Amino acid sequence: MLKLILIFFILFVSLKVKAQTKTTILDRDTIFLDFKQDSIMNLLLSLNLSFTVNSSNGKLLLTAQLPNTCGIYPAVYLIDSRSYEVQRVNFKNFPDNLFTPSDPFTPNDFIYLEKMNLIVWIRDFGIVLTDTNFNYIGFYISPYIQKSKQYTPVYLGSVFNMDSNLFFPVGMIQRNYKKQKAIFISNSNNTNAVCGVVSLPEIINSNKKRINFSKIINDKNNFPYSADSIHTYNRVYFPDNDQRSFWYTDDFARNVKHYFTFNDSVVNYSLPTTVFMNTSNYHILHKQVDHLYIHSSLIVDREHKDEVVGEIGHFKLKFLPKSNSLVRVTYLITDNLKLISYLDSQNNKISIKNTLNPKERIYQMIDYLTLENNLKIVSQLIIPEEDNLHIFDIKPNQISGFKGIFDGEINRPAIVKWVIDHDINPH
Repeated sequence: MLKLILIFFILFVSLKVKAQTKTTILDRDTIFLDFKQDSIMNLLLSLNLSFTVNSSNGKLLLTAQLPNTCGIYPAVYLIDSRSYEVQRVNFKNFPDNLFTPSDPFTPNDFIYLEKMNLIVWIRDFGIVLTDTNFNYIGFYISPYIQKSKQYTPVYLGSVFNMDSNLFFPVGMIQRNYKKQKAIFISNSNNTNAVCGVVSLPEIINSNKKRINFSKIINDKNNFPYSADSIHTYNRVYFPDNDQRSFWYTDDFARNVKHYFTFNDSVVNYSLPTTVFMNTSNYHILHKQVDHLYIHSSLIVDREHKDEVVGEIGHFKLKFLPKSNSLVRVTYLITDNLKLISYLDSQNNKISIKNTLNPKERIYQMIDYLTLENNLKIVSQLIIPEEDNLHIFDIKPNQISGFKGIFDGEINRPAIVKWVIDHDINPH
């Protein structure tokens, strides 16, 4: 009998240890991108420039920004995330009256559609279509731009695609910066609108220069708009092409909806209010604050009378079909010594040298959530800023992203792959 009790005790302890085991990075693979003899990039690298990275369908759009400048991007590159091939983007046959050498076209985002031989280049004022060799096809004015001067166009989340359609998030239009309470819906007669759908073949074959929606997707229980979010639009939209569906959050990523386009059905989920997997002391207070780095909600310490100890900003969501999990990527900013101590005890430290200002620390958090009515964090990675990635692909046991790695002389662009060790099934 004593032997049986001992066996059960050992099993209990081993299960408890397994449940408390931290998610860790087992292996890293760093592939430095080869720009060959590209004279512009080699010059820019010597200036310790910063990079902006967007991803679409296995391609990365890399823009290089000059230091201490606002919006000056002298070079744009397209990178294949599988073959690591680098192409300098040189737009061809653009109309002379559309963009000039003194005012060149630099996209904010893009959608790569290899099967259609199309690239959709997105700017706040509209989209430009080219083929995959960067030959100009057409320019179309954004549906967000209003004729009335009282409206200021705002970028309402990411435009995404499914099949041959583009989906434009429909939401708030800000009327007056000084009057923070002035909120307007872009379609005042339809407050249930979620997305406007645009058929790519239809706009290519028409002579119209303004994008018109062929369909408005509605949700009768659409998330209400918060007066606190007038300054910045914080909703996140992301497609799930395998299920012909898309996901979107409310203004502060408190809740998320899964919308199925083939039958117009919706499934609702609530995101966790706790910040960390291993303690319930820290909670999210959904009140927008503006920070140089992110637009965020507050983190409060319940043990110390809801003391504000940091900020957390929503960054990305991705659905993993095979594991039936949702992955959430956020940034966390704090100067609270107690919280920094906790985070440093949990994080996956990769770099040897810490280059950050110790008075303020930034962390990247990667949470795997179970798809239940109330989503639960079942696995969590905490990465300090000097090691975090611009993530473009997430799998149950692998994360791939872009990173500039400083080697003592230049900031070298690289693709980094992490093999991670965790169990994303709830215990």
